[in-house]
Amino acid sequence: MMSLALKCVYACERCDQLDAADKILECLPMGTAGLSEELLVVHKDIDKLEDHLSAMEILNLYGTQKPISHIRNIQDSPAEAKQLMVKLTRGASRQPSSGSQETFWRNLLQHLLTLRGRVFTCVEPSTCYQVFTESLLCSGQEANIQLASQLLTSSLQTPSRSEPQTSKATPTSGFSYQLPYDKSVELVVHAAREYFNSAANYRDEDMTLARSCLALIKERPPAIQSELNLFSSLEIIEGCGLDLLPLQVRLCENKLDIIKRVLEECPDAYKQSKKLFRLAHLLGLDGVETPVAMPTAGITMAPGQGHTSILIANAAIEKGDLRFAHKLCSQLMSAQFSPAWEVHVRWTVQS
Repeated sequence: MMSLALKCVYACERCDQLDAADKILECLPMGTAGLSEELLVVHKDIDKLEDHLSAMEILNLYGTQKPISHIRNIQDSPAEAKQLMVKLTRGASRQPSSGSQETFWRNLLQHLLTLRGRVFTCVEPSTCYQVFTESLLCSGQEANIQLASQLLTSSLQTPSRSEPQTSKATPTSGFSYQLPYDKSVELVVHAAREYFNSAANYRDEDMTLARSCLALIKERPPAIQSELNLFSSLEIIEGCGLDLLPLQVRLCENKLDIIKRVLEECPDAYKQSKKLFRLAHLLGLDGVETPVAMPTAGITMAPGQGHTSILIANAAIEKGDLRFAHKLCSQLMSAQFSPAWEVHVRWTVQS
């Protein structure tokens, strides 16, 4: 009879039968004294059912409804269990809260740890904190981003706190665990990219949230500096009158095309070569912000810097400003930047 009851509960594919499943569980005998080995196995399955129902209740609480069979089927799959936790926390972040937001999120973390402790033991405790922190960062609210800072290691000089908590604690207590520095950087960069990619322009509120995420890390490792440079590039692009979505800038495979468009759509842009070289630098075209200052033989030029110079020189020739073009051609030749021979020949013909 007990085995039949278990089969009936797990056979149900509906998500709204938690009360009925609880009533079936209440009808099952709990004692194990004097039972045969076969019945002891059944009672272990009943204990598992209780854990699965507890998980189902937590999921329902945050609007992430799943049939109990699904919970049982993925309990030993770290990838699927993590995916469910991500769905749970992301869904929870969109729910209105009647009380304190901080209390709401602390309770959510405790529920996440309960899920892991009772059902998804295949998931590392630290993964729960990663999923939770990422949801805070990506919640779209400044207060939640600042709350996430309590779970991040903000500097290489700051040691991470403690080991991940694996059982329930008082929901109002402080976070006793911080993610390692490398993981902290990874999460803030990921969140900042989400905001950046969804922004409509440089002044979009999502850009402010993206900057808030990156500001949680005190140092500027390459991944963070790269994002900050991309943010700054948008201001120059917009100032030049070029209408590009932030996502278009990120996804542009050849960033030189952006420089080319600026020169095409802003007639006098070639005269602002310093600004264009800075834009090239911010877009990651080279590691130097300015071109070779004087035509000194033997000085080399980074490829991105050199190709930017060629584009500017060509634009100057198009506008008939041969003196300005000659200055750039001289710098390119002195730096022995071989791809520049075409623009140099063009300048010679025009002059």
